[in-house]
Amino acid sequence: MVKSITFYQDEALESHLLRLSQQLGFESFSDFADEIRSQLKYEHYDIAGAFPVELHRINIYHAHTTSQLRIRGLMLIDRIQQNENSGLLTIALMHSKAEFSSNYKALFRNGVDYPYSFMRSNVVPVCPHCLAEAGYIRHYWHIEPYQVCHIHNCELVNVCDSCHQS
Repeated sequence: MVKSITFYQDEALESHLLRLSQQLGFESFSDFADEIRSQLKYEHYDIAGAFPVELHRINIYHAHTTSQLRIRGLMLIDRIQQNENSGLLTIALMHSKAEFSSNYKALFRNGVDYPYSFMRSNVVPVCPHCLAEAGYIRHYWHIEPYQVCHIHNCELVNVCDSCHQS
């Protein structure tokens, strides 16, 4: 068991799990995910294969037929963190029954439905000021129409100033 890391309600699930894997001393998220898969295989053999090792596939809505198994995997991580209130499930994006039209499905996160078509599929831009101050990725940066930080009133950036990489 490990002491829980700081939990932020506006944090993206990927960000929280990345910070947790770093705190636990893993060199990469995939190493952490492999360890979670091993524990899942030991505790619940049927869950292990449903837990992705790619960080960008970790959110529940990416699971087409195994979302219930992925939920159990996130609950195991909460247990590892000694976090019994299932905080990861509140920040995970899940499929919603809501529809914005017949062609547009929705995602659900902590009581709010978002149009699936609004979610960024590639690079997620960030507010460099927020990132420097808080050190985590906010979930609304994943939403396409969100272009300017409401805290610092600056445009989100998707290229690093120092290395010029995404």
